[in-house]
Amino acid sequence: MKVLAIIVLTYLFFKYSIRLLAPFILQFFAKKMHQKFNDQFKDQFKNQTKEGEVTIEGKNKKTNSKNHDVGDYVEYEEVEE
Repeated sequence: MKVLAIIVLTYLFFKYSIRLLAPFILQFFAKKMHQKFNDQFKDQFKNQTKEGEVTIEGKNKKTNSKNHDVGDYVEYEEVEE
């Protein structure tokens, strides 16, 4: 009986605690998301160029040098049984 009372009291304590802390937790996450949104919005306008301004962006040149000296070519014949 004592164990059951402890379980019920623990459940009620956590339930009540979450009800009290939930608004603060949600407010924290809302502020964090608002800050991320503002940062992305500012970055978007920071990268805009003025009208008439020309920018040239080139592709990164990657050299795909494949090693063709993997091994020796072995010629084989099928053997009939």
